[in-house]
Amino acid sequence: MRACLSCIVSLVWLSLGAFGQHQSDMELGRSLQAKQQYSLAVYHYNKAAFAIHPQVDAVLSMHIGLCHFESGYMSTAARFFDLAYYNTTNDSIQTEALLWKIKTLIAEQRSGMALGELLQLDVPSHESQKVRYYFYKGVCQFELGQYEVSEWSFLAIAKDSAAIRAHFAQPKKFQRPNARLAMVMSALLPGSGQLYAGEKGEAVNSVLINSVFVFYSIRIAQLYSPLDAFIAVLPWFQRYYMGGYNRASVLARERMYANRQVYLREIMREIATQNP
Repeated sequence: MRACLSCIVSLVWLSLGAFGQHQSDMELGRSLQAKQQYSLAVYHYNKAAFAIHPQVDAVLSMHIGLCHFESGYMSTAARFFDLAYYNTTNDSIQTEALLWKIKTLIAEQRSGMALGELLQLDVPSHESQKVRYYFYKGVCQFELGQYEVSEWSFLAIAKDSAAIRAHFAQPKKFQRPNARLAMVMSALLPGSGQLYAGEKGEAVNSVLINSVFVFYSIRIAQLYSPLDAFIAVLPWFQRYYMGGYNRASVLARERMYANRQVYLREIMREIATQNP
């Protein structure tokens, strides 16, 4: 009987000690997180997790996820946000965890997956979560080229709807320069596609290279025969000519994406200004 009682007392004592250590590490972790010392904060949060069962503490998982997010470890952060989501029945914490996971996916430029996660989430009732919900939705839709629905998502949280509509007044600008047009232009006149894409250096380079091969093909044809010119120069001309118009398409696509990011940042700044 005494042995049994002693075991119970020891277990209680150990449990209290573990809980006290858990609380101490949690407080230290929060302090370090506030000071942006994320690696040390994660260390103490992990110590706190060993003091209790980590999968039942959604708040702890959220803290660790936020530290990893701020440190740039998006995939690891997403796993902890998933832990927080699945190990609580608190609707607010679940929504917060999912919104943070969506933010990690957007940061990793996985807009399609982020939008898929958003579609599983009902519109939050809490105002700040609602703003983030529509904001992330608008960003994902914009990134995926769904400009009309993106505009409606941003309008849902805009206090000045006219300013948002002004950004979307000419949606064709989001698709410029056109990669296909750049390819056709460069195929018809080497260098013109690169110039259209805004790459003057690439345009000059393409014109010079193709001009050299045209010159040598004409010269060989004069000295020998057109067949010799065809055999000697055409493979090289084909390589640089075809490479040139394919390169023009790539440059136009890259410039279009860069321009689109500029437009998106302008819209994001507008929304941030309206929702401080």
